[in-house]
Amino acid sequence: MVIEERGLMDSDWARYDINGAALGGCDDIVPVVELTKEEKEEQERKRKLAFNAPKMMKKIEDKMSKAEAKIAEYETQMEEHGSDAQKLVELLNKKSMAQIEVNKLMEEYESLEAILADCAKVSCLT
Repeated sequence: MVIEERGLMDSDWARYDINGAALGGCDDIVPVVELTKEEKEEQERKRKLAFNAPKMMKKIEDKMSKAEAKIAEYETQMEEHGSDAQKLVELLNKKSMAQIEVNKLMEEYESLEAILADCAKVSCLT
């Protein structure tokens, strides 16, 4: 490639016809499609979400590890209180709630991963 620094000349325009179409030039020109207001808003929402996704994913990872630590703690307490049925039921309920929280966080994390993957395909972060 050679880059030359100069002003425009008439010969620079010789390869274009009067309607602005290239003569023997690019055949892979993609027509510009105008997006609706809703499509633009959705695209902007996805772009912002994808931009913030790494930070959000880190926060989710932290919350998940805390919830998983709680689950492990509840399991340890369940082993210690093996003969106390009432305490076991209480701990089991707490453990179930923590597991539900982990599952929700995992779903949110996976949806953010999907958004990042989609944006990487269409380069919506630029």
